[in-house]
Amino acid sequence: MASWFWGTTGRWPKCCRLFFGASLIVALVVLKPVSVLAETSDNRSLRIAYVEFPPITYQASDGRPAGSFIELTRKIAVEAGYEPEFLFLPISRVYLYLRNGRIDVWPGSANVPALNGEVL
Repeated sequence: MASWFWGTTGRWPKCCRLFFGASLIVALVVLKPVSVLAETSDNRSLRIAYVEFPPITYQASDGRPAGSFIELTRKIAVEAGYEPEFLFLPISRVYLYLRNGRIDVWPGSANVPALNGEVL
């Protein structure tokens, strides 16, 4: 790991964690209501894509989602009243699913040229 970025704790700096948390809350509030797929009043699930990018996001040996962003995303989604449903996808499928509404959130970079005009 790059100690110049991670420091000695092996965790994201507090400013990055706060920025990501605030960004995800905005995404949950703004993007979920305009999801292409219909939502019923009793369906509070949130489809969240993740890719192989350890230690941030990755699929553990037992097949479950793991990583620092996974845990943070899970906590924020639950606090917002959603039941997170994590989907492990290749990055090209993440782009496609964001465009067509098959996923609601991707805790990744918004500066992707292929997603211009599609994400916040």
